[in-house]
Amino acid sequence: MKTSKLVLFILLLLIGNTSLSLAQSQKDDVDTWLSQIKSNNWRERSSASFKLYNLPKDLQTDGIKTALINEFISEYHRFRDGTAEKCISEENCEDNYYSWLYDIVSDMKDDRAFPVFMEIGSPTALAKYGEKGIEVIANNLNNVDCNYGLIHVKSIKHFIEENEHSGKISKQLEKSIKRSLLSSFKTMNNPSKVDKTYKYRARECARVRIQVIKTLDYYVRDGDTEVIESLKGVADKDRYYHGLGFEGKQSEKRYMVREEATKILEKSDVNKSK
Repeated sequence: MKTSKLVLFILLLLIGNTSLSLAQSQKDDVDTWLSQIKSNNWRERSSASFKLYNLPKDLQTDGIKTALINEFISEYHRFRDGTAEKCISEENCEDNYYSWLYDIVSDMKDDRAFPVFMEIGSPTALAKYGEKGIEVIANNLNNVDCNYGLIHVKSIKHFIEENEHSGKISKQLEKSIKRSLLSSFKTMNNPSKVDKTYKYRARECARVRIQVIKTLDYYVRDGDTEVIESLKGVADKDRYYHGLGFEGKQSEKRYMVREEATKILEKSDVNKSK
């Protein structure tokens, strides 16, 4: 009996020592990676960042999170200032590392990274921050071209659809969004035909205006007279684009912006009559 207890005690002692050794080893690894993430070589930094990010959740300290955020900010500055390494190949490219950092840090939704995402102006990252990110997206909408404007409007539309029934959209944000969306009918209008890429840009701009109309449905359903009157103008006067088809012949193709506005208005009238 005494022998069994002695054996058990020795086993527990060995297990305890092993656990302590593993814990010390993990701590040493983390310290090494936190040092490596400050390297001048982006490959060493990327290796350290990946290992830190993939640590078990119980080892994910605020210090590790801070190191990853700081590395993302530093990497952004390298690309902004033109000091990042040019791609050697698709697999061996600092740009891929930066993109990965961008994704993992934006998922953190940490306020320390928010100013950088504001400077970048990317809706995909800003939208993750909720209302304050959407505010920035709305304010930026009329400062971008039609190609980039589409993702701005889609981000706003998605936010409204996710939050309109929860009461999480503040009155201030509602006003900011409405102001930007209504203004976009002018800034996202068909470009001049002097532009050689007119027919492509006209299509892009029309797609934005259609998404704007779909997003404004939120205000129409609430009986917003300013939005309703604006959509009446769009339904009546939004410029059609008739492009050239095969062999220079006139095409009957047109962008259905007027029709989308009419559909939203008619749907509102039907709902009121019920």
